[in-house]
Amino acid sequence: PREDGGVDLYVSGDMVLHLSDATELTAYKTKNVVALEDLKPGTRVLAWYDFVMMSLPGQANPGKVMVFPYGYQGYVDTDAGKVLLNGQDTGITGQAVDGRLMVPVRAMAEALGCEVAWEAQTNAVAVKRGEDTLYTFTIGGDSATLDSDLFLGLTVPSVAQDGVTYMALDDMISLHELKLVDRAF
Repeated sequence: PREDGGVDLYVSGDMVLHLSDATELTAYKTKNVVALEDLKPGTRVLAWYDFVMMSLPGQANPGKVMVFPYGYQGYVDTDAGKVLLNGQDTGITGQAVDGRLMVPVRAMAEALGCEVAWEAQTNAVAVKRGEDTLYTFTIGGDSATLDSDLFLGLTVPSVAQDGVTYMALDDMISLHELKLVDRAF
């Protein structure tokens, strides 16, 4: 978002689209009304514009933008180990381990509106949203189970430290269908 109420979209790292109230926004295959504030990291768009400013990255002011359905549950960003969800500071701070940001599973899941259950005898963890179990995993294991028979390999095994279970942020992003904000621009 810009101070003037417009939005700058950074597209694939090599193009910036400058949108304003004058930009015509339409939703793909629906009659839904789309507004500038509906655009989030990971939103797919198709833009029409007359010219591109030859700069790095290229820049354009599209007259029309078609917005496709958002395929993520939200978006995540990090700032010096702090985790932000949908642009809001969660108060969660991860720790870097072997080049991966490890985050507390319970804090992250609860920030996403989920509940976490732990079975002490088996070290099994279940993450639920309402009545639905999103995934389960065993602390120290290298995979998570989705839908009782679909397995997702973890980038690094989850670990428990001082009573807190940590998982790589990359894996939490995959398990919760989040979009990682691209800071390439």
